[in-house]
Amino acid sequence: MSTAATRSEFPFLEDSGSFHRSSNPQLPSLTPFPTQEEPKVPAESPAGFAASRQPRFNDVQDDVGDDDRLSSSSSSSSSSRGRDGERGGRGRPPAPADPLLASLDLSPTPPAPGAAPTEQFQTEISAYVRLGGKLFLLSSGGGSTLQVTDASNPLAPGLLQRVSLGAYISQSVATYDDLVAVALSPNDYGTSAGKGLVRFYRIDRSGTLTLVKDVEVGYLPDGIAFSKDGKKLVIANEGEPIANYAIDRPGSIGIIDIKGRPGKETFSYTDLSFAGLTLPSGIRISGPAGTTQATDIEPEYVSILGNTAYVTLQENNGVAKVNLRTNTIEAIFALGSVDFSTQLVDISDRDGPPPRWQQHRNAPDQPCSRQQRGGLEDGGRHRRLQHQGQGLLHHRQ
Repeated sequence: MSTAATRSEFPFLEDSGSFHRSSNPQLPSLTPFPTQEEPKVPAESPAGFAASRQPRFNDVQDDVGDDDRLSSSSSSSSSSRGRDGERGGRGRPPAPADPLLASLDLSPTPPAPGAAPTEQFQTEISAYVRLGGKLFLLSSGGGSTLQVTDASNPLAPGLLQRVSLGAYISQSVATYDDLVAVALSPNDYGTSAGKGLVRFYRIDRSGTLTLVKDVEVGYLPDGIAFSKDGKKLVIANEGEPIANYAIDRPGSIGIIDIKGRPGKETFSYTDLSFAGLTLPSGIRISGPAGTTQATDIEPEYVSILGNTAYVTLQENNGVAKVNLRTNTIEAIFALGSVDFSTQLVDISDRDGPPPRWQQHRNAPDQPCSRQQRGGLEDGGRHRRLQHQGQGLLHHRQ
């Protein structure tokens, strides 16, 4: 029982509307996409993981995790990838001409013929569970339901159920074995700025969810991730201000410790504040008078490597390093800036000469990581769930 499917069972996922299947019945084995060789960097360095700079509703990598599932990505296969070229080469089938798989529209209200799709908050973040020979997708997107899809047959995925979240909206979903965690915020957060919670479910072999427990966490929980052993869930509590800063809740990093066997679990919560921490130069703190680092720092997304969690501070140009043995914030790294006055780049969506950009701070969204021979590499190129709006899922090779 595992949530880590191989590429042949459940390859490249792309969250924009459909599952697609190639006419080629042979799907490639789980090997990294070809890239140029990269220098090794210390795991504790901010350069030791890749932080996505895409817009907030863009992409999320699933857990590619276990080393034994990545045994094919050895140094020898890495060097052969460089010689053999894109997706194929010695010992591997070539890339199919059409990598698109079957389609599944999860929109509660599909657009009228010829009309443009609208955002329906169904599939921004997805996770999966492999259980009893079946593969289930769990999708959330800032709406009031959690979608459960049976993707065991990638040629014919089907929606099993929409689970109501009551007076909450979902921010994220994560899985470990058959345990499902959903990050929820009150649907009136825009006025009340109330605390969020993580709702835990168990999923069975039919794809049915059973409520386990609600655990209160910080304000506006966003990205969540399980540790490799499933004994901790790390939460990025974003704590965004409501309109005009009428209320500005503190951002924090939450950790839920999970103990006991299935059915007998206990859940305990620890909240890590940014108040009083020494911040390096380059961390951006902004806002109206009275704003503090505790209220302005807004954690966004979590990636875990061993006993360390890396949490992006998207609005603040930084990353927090969290020790999961001691449940403490060990360090905060600033991510610097880019001087676009020396770059040939057009980052405007308007015609004509681009504006004169001077310095641009990085806004990290999603850090991607995977374990390989004790190092930390960009896991985003191995398998990734991507969001492109509306309520649609793409399953693609």
